[in-house]
Amino acid sequence: MQVYINNDTKLKEFKNYRGFKKLEKTDLHDFSFDFENDQGDTWYSYDPNSCNFHIVKDTEEIETNAKDTIRGLYQKELVKTFPNDFNISHRLSRGRAPWIRNHRWIEVRRHGFCYLLCLQTLCLNGNRISGDFNKIQFQAFPGYSKGCNYLVSNGKKREPELIVNYPSLDSTELKMDQEKEIYVKNTAYVVGDVSNITDVIGDFKNFIKEVENLTIKAIEKGNF
Repeated sequence: MQVYINNDTKLKEFKNYRGFKKLEKTDLHDFSFDFENDQGDTWYSYDPNSCNFHIVKDTEEIETNAKDTIRGLYQKELVKTFPNDFNISHRLSRGRAPWIRNHRWIEVRRHGFCYLLCLQTLCLNGNRISGDFNKIQFQAFPGYSKGCNYLVSNGKKREPELIVNYPSLDSTELKMDQEKEIYVKNTAYVVGDVSNITDVIGDFKNFIKEVENLTIKAIEKGNF
């Protein structure tokens, strides 16, 4: 894992942690993190094995209990709303390493696909990766994939091309990579707003239905 932490105390704490590799303010393939206005309270990481990006606020460490609570409420609503042919993860879906452990999401599997209700939105502006810590994002990809992004070989002597499938922050459209069957959608829902849990789960269900209508790899189309 390549990690950028502009916090000397945390950097010293994590430097001997297994898998940690310091990330400088340089482009990753043709992409970079949005370091603008970074006051040292945001951690950025990129996993070259899964091609996943992570952006976590240092201050979120004190908010994890609240995110665990809201995650549990969403999960209970999912169990009530979805039929039995959905496999809803009941484990605590979170990052394991210190610099990603504040990530929270809910995972649903159905017909070989993985659907995530993410308690954070990641976005792409040009070639810069940034995000919104307070908005919910939906993601879908085949179960054998490691996430939304992937590498494409450009020959033995050239660096592989990184394909990033996050939409822009202001996008309300479904971002589609139909060849790889990867789908990502932003929402306007605020993480922690318990007043609209039913709406969140209803839209997540509609997102799954939309993906199943688009993909060719779902062996059996479910009836909702």
